Amino acid sequence: MALSIEPIPLAAVRLMTNEELALARIADELARDQFAPRAARYDAAAEFPAENYIDLRDTGLLTLRVPKEFGGHGLDPLGFAMCILAVARGCASTGLTLTMHTNVLGSFVGGLGTTEQQWRYFGEAVTNGRLFASITSEPGASARERFVLSTTFTPRERGGYRVEGTKHFCSLADAADYFFVSGIVTGSGGGAENLISAMIPSDSSGVTVTGQWDAVGMRATASHTVEYDTSVSVDDVFGPPGRLLSADWEVFHWVTPPYISVLPRQRTHT
Repeated sequence: MALSIEPIPLAAVRLMTNEELALARIADELARDQFAPRAARYDAAAEFPAENYIDLRDTGLLTLRVPKEFGGHGLDPLGFAMCILAVARGCASTGLTLTMHTNVLGSFVGGLGTTEQQWRYFGEAVTNGRLFASITSEPGASARERFVLSTTFTPRERGGYRVEGTKHFCSLADAADYFFVSGIVTGSGGGAENLISAMIPSDSSGVTVTGQWDAVGMRATASHTVEYDTSVSVDDVFGPPGRLLSADWEVFHWVTPPYISVLPRQRTHT
């Protein structure tokens, strides 16, 4: 039976622009008519909701955080959170993965990328509907533990880096076109100041999705393990070592509200 989709909260409506309201209502309609009827099937199969993402792509909801000057919607945190809330009412896994995709674009590409990188990756999302995933967590290691990561970026003589390591809990793993990957520069001794990131195409040689996400909840997020033994050019690297954590992008304004929006819906689905 389809879930009951509630209207956008009145307090939020009063603060949203007409464009934000229109996008949130599109998301609400998709959640009610398309995502909710599919949610149980995708959750039972632990399968990425590919049909939902076709709908998101067709309605322009994949570019919520791409700036308007690059062809996206450029929503503010409230409008963005209301769109994610609407999506999550139909499918929590779709709401969470959409949050991650859009935050790679808005926070990492928008906050760290050069102008050339922004045109390239925003263009991939706007023109080609590409999906983006961010992955930092590793088996037995965490960026929360003084950035003791085992994934390494080894400088190459001809420029760029050799990237080697294993990441897990990578939502959108088997659907993403690009992975935003972070690791430690080889020989640096670790630490936040030696953390470096790059955008790696998922079809690169040496990128392998392994394992099977078979959790109790959020089963359709496809949060598989990904192994890296590949190379990246200097054009794929986002800033010098240490740049990731020195950026002032107010990331929690974007991440926290959507997570709060999604979690109650996950309890509804399970």
